[in-house]
Amino acid sequence: MGDHMISFWEIARRAEFGPMMKEEDFDMRLARTAMELAKEHDITYDPSVYISSDDGLADEVWQAGIELLTRCGVYNASNKRVVEIKEEEIKEALKHARGEIEVGKGKDRVSIKARRVEGSDPPTIISGPFGVETTLEAFVPMNQAFAQEPLIDV
Repeated sequence: MGDHMISFWEIARRAEFGPMMKEEDFDMRLARTAMELAKEHDITYDPSVYISSDDGLADEVWQAGIELLTRCGVYNASNKRVVEIKEEEIKEALKHARGEIEVGKGKDRVSIKARRVEGSDPPTIISGPFGVETTLEAFVPMNQAFAQEPLIDV
């Protein structure tokens, strides 16, 4: 692949023609793979540690996340297909990732900045009913409730 970032159109093509899979099967594959990767990378949960300062653990979680994406892909629920992504494509895309984007208009405009390890910039809080199936009648009131919450930036 080299210095050529995967295009939007290539991702769209994969979303349309990737391997078919039932959502339940994808979810099981994702859970099973995440558990395998947690073991392989010695990632454990300690409820007494709210935010870990272990750099080695952070590196293992990062690598496990990349492996999870490459092993499982991304599920396109609208047509029950899997978008497969190679590790080189992830790394190349990260090289070209923007450090900041602006979303919204007027008083609702928000600048979302990349946060650095041990940085002091506050996180941008993005919320909503992501991945939740809902009726048309509930869609607008549900999103309006999230939009009106003052703690939520986007």
